[in-house]
Amino acid sequence: MARFNPSFLGSPSGKLGKSVFRQINGKTFVSNRPDTYNISQSKYAKNSRQAFAIIVQFAKLITSSPQLAYCWQKAKIKGTSAYHRVIKHNLPLTADGLLSVRNIIIPKGFDCVLKSELTADLYYLGNLNLLESEVKAGNSLNAYFIFALSNPEANQLNMEFLTNITSFDQIQDTRNIEFNINFNQSEKKLIYKYKKMFVFSAFIISGENKVLNSSSSLAKEFLINKD
Repeated sequence: MARFNPSFLGSPSGKLGKSVFRQINGKTFVSNRPDTYNISQSKYAKNSRQAFAIIVQFAKLITSSPQLAYCWQKAKIKGTSAYHRVIKHNLPLTADGLLSVRNIIIPKGFDCVLKSELTADLYYLGNLNLLESEVKAGNSLNAYFIFALSNPEANQLNMEFLTNITSFDQIQDTRNIEFNINFNQSEKKLIYKYKKMFVFSAFIISGENKVLNSSSSLAKEFLINKD
């Protein structure tokens, strides 16, 4: 990039034909823009591009929930918005261009234990223990799930997503909350096109129209049984 000496007309910036003008530390530099750009086809480059595209989808799903977006926005994490924070935090946690169990849908919060299984006929069964966290009278508990489908059989996207929000009212025992998620026929048809499923979950306690407390993100990997 060459140094440009401005005339009495002032210092240019922007593009002019194939020339690009940039202002750096009060000085003007000019460079020529190529007609075409060489896009690397290395495995690392392809995985990086794929991972970014998937994380963008992931971030859109997460921040489409007002409660999850609020938790990202108020967290002490670098980033200008909830959406950009999700991307910035999750992109380094991908593996081979795909999501992994290290990825999260909510920043760190209270600890909880979730025992879960995916049955052969695609019922997602769960037992949640909130440990020391309390849900008081008048509070509500919302459970957020993102199901990320991976390893397609053929002619499918590398990853596809399903979402679910389950709400609990009048919880008697916060150490033994049982629930199940039933996928409809179209969802099951999609799931069976993949070999693997990542389940990301988060739990939010709210009351009087505001978030009171939130869990850390949980993740588990399941193999999809087609027998």
